[in-house]
Amino acid sequence: MTPRPTQHELPHEPYEKLIHNPIQQLLLIAPLLIVYHVGTYFYADTLKVPHYLRMLFESWHAPMAFLPSFLILTTLTIQHFLRKDRFCFSPGIQCGMIVEGAILWLPLLPASWISTQFTAATVSPSSTSLTMARCVESICAGVYEEFIFRAVLMSLLGLLLIDILHYRKLRAKILAVAVSAILFSLMHFQMAEIFGNLPLDFSRLLFLAAAGVWFAVIYLWRGYGVAVATHLTWNIVTAIAASMVEAPRNL
Repeated sequence: MTPRPTQHELPHEPYEKLIHNPIQQLLLIAPLLIVYHVGTYFYADTLKVPHYLRMLFESWHAPMAFLPSFLILTTLTIQHFLRKDRFCFSPGIQCGMIVEGAILWLPLLPASWISTQFTAATVSPSSTSLTMARCVESICAGVYEEFIFRAVLMSLLGLLLIDILHYRKLRAKILAVAVSAILFSLMHFQMAEIFGNLPLDFSRLLFLAAAGVWFAVIYLWRGYGVAVATHLTWNIVTAIAASMVEAPRNL
């Protein structure tokens, strides 16, 4: 019988593959969620998506504090075991995801200028506490929104379009990107704005849709972890910019 190779004898997987492994994404997401939950003790949490999740879980009469985070971490853990990926702890992988996110947010700048979302109008500087609160919300947006609109929604759309309706993969991916981007954009508006009872900011709607397309492309191309890092970086940059000039609200 051929002896089973030890952990050190197994072939080394390339970074390009490892960033798609759920366990590597979990090792990036878990510290972010810890920072987020610690931050919520000190700063107000006003982002919409977590509140929608709270409403969902409260409808099930579940204790709420950490359930959304628990759901994300549990999902990634289950995916790891189902895929039977080899566990490899290398902080360089998570650092690489962060570096990618610090680069991949840059294409959003021209889109934001075109849509007038990133203006140079001078306003009163935000307080340090408000800036820190926005940074905490940035973590929340990056992790939760990418999980809902990319990891969950796009996976379900792929299952529906490819496995059930038998669409070609390219067509299914294009439709999944478009649908997730539209819903991501609309989520940032009140129902009264969407249905015409209040004025709708179409420039912001288009910018958010474009950002949703870009995040979806990153998710398909580089995985959930890099999509989170990109989304998080954009929101932190705008949060810091908001302390000096008028800047867009978190995505």
